[in-house]
Amino acid sequence: MTRIWKKILVVSTLSLLCWGTSAIAFGESAPQWVKQHGRTEAYPAERFLVGFSQTNGKEEAVESAKQQASADLARQISVQIESSVVDYVRESNGRLENELTASVQSISEIRLEGVRYEIYRKRKKVYALAVLERLPAAVKRRKLRDGALSALDACVGEAGREAKSGRPQQAIDVYRSCKAHLAEGLDHESVASAILQGNLLAGDSAERFSRHSAHINERMRAIPHEDAKSLRSAADGLAMQLARAGVGRGQRIEVGPFTYASYDVSSALGRELGIALETAIGRSQAEIENKDVRSDGVRIFGSYREAAHASDLYALRVVAREARTGRLIASAELSLAQSAIRADLRKPPENFEQYLRDSEKLEAGEYVSGNLRVDVRTNKGSRGLLFESGEEMSLFVRVNQPAWVKLVYVLASGEHVPIDQAWFIDGEKANQFIEYRSSFVIVAPFGIEMIHAMASTDRPDAFRTRKKRISGELYDVLDGGSAEVIRSRGLARKVEQELAETTLKVTTASRRGN
Repeated sequence: MTRIWKKILVVSTLSLLCWGTSAIAFGESAPQWVKQHGRTEAYPAERFLVGFSQTNGKEEAVESAKQQASADLARQISVQIESSVVDYVRESNGRLENELTASVQSISEIRLEGVRYEIYRKRKKVYALAVLERLPAAVKRRKLRDGALSALDACVGEAGREAKSGRPQQAIDVYRSCKAHLAEGLDHESVASAILQGNLLAGDSAERFSRHSAHINERMRAIPHEDAKSLRSAADGLAMQLARAGVGRGQRIEVGPFTYASYDVSSALGRELGIALETAIGRSQAEIENKDVRSDGVRIFGSYREAAHASDLYALRVVAREARTGRLIASAELSLAQSAIRADLRKPPENFEQYLRDSEKLEAGEYVSGNLRVDVRTNKGSRGLLFESGEEMSLFVRVNQPAWVKLVYVLASGEHVPIDQAWFIDGEKANQFIEYRSSFVIVAPFGIEMIHAMASTDRPDAFRTRKKRISGELYDVLDGGSAEVIRSRGLARKVEQELAETTLKVTTASRRGN
């Protein structure tokens, strides 16, 4: 185990569960999509989305290859959704920002129908191509979106009737439950837009969702109700809302740290909120018997932000999904008085402004050629990642064809430290998560940090570095920081090699109680 400046996490982007037909071919003459790592004129990109994989083995290898090809297809949808959400949030001036990010950031698995497969087998090697026709798949998603909006209309009508009947608390409860229909609709619209490679919430979609969201928020604020006055009461309130929707004690529940605002980063307060909610669900009185939720349980994703309508409140949102399928089960929200939080927790995450500057430089220029893809994960997960001092982190990388990989760790201080500048992943290991040879231990300084991966089909030029002492250890750091990453990116484009990049965010913190 290597003691290095920091850490990393297990990325689960968008995992795809599919049904479809498959054709298996044997023989010496490999089809074009095998020779070109999934590229083929038979399925032009403007009409089809494809995923590619290769594996070794006997009969069970065919199913494994299909699953890996589906995952490769799914990652492309995930990247498109994430970039669309970032673009929308930057341009939205706050409209729908909370609902959109709370919903989409919690997506871990999506079930799509209509995927078909082609299989090619040569001796022990099995190749799979997952194929999804864009337009029919998007049309199905938008039908589901419209169904969610119809359910939302009915829900809002019921809440209005409760308010008119003089039952304010019941009205508040119903309005809160309406947010689950809003989140479901946003899920379907996000996937449909990604499949069609279009802009998120284009046309009248933004207006429809914004109108529903604004109406619910305005009606909830107009009805007198108490905000939570302590961390425990906030957690109990969220747990109660989830229980009404069939999520709670008696099920296998996984709750991670809450993320901050519309960003996929956490903080010490986010950690406390996640722990408080998990505890509240555990001490709830009634056990939940929801037969629709399979035995592998429920994943709950939370976020917090300064409330837009009151500077002394935090707005808390949680979304619960079935772990196996990613199906949205419930959402919950309430406001928490900032005065109820310890003073040292009442602030944005550590080095937040530095993180914004660094991430904007790295992500604004991230480049993907379209043929090469790179994915990064660690041993914990991909969203809302938080590691404590002393924890060990393992790093995994996947590329979809043979490639050279450069890895850079961006510290909370803003220093860019190269982990590896020429790690070659060959064709035998393509489309598999390959563990990096060294693991990492979390040490100070703490805050929001990033792992940036650059993959290229040609061996890349080395970064320009200089020596710097960090926390008593001497390291090579990039000379110029993110500017050196941008320079390296430009060199790769000049020689017209295939290039792909991705950035993973992770929050590090001192051990709880210290």
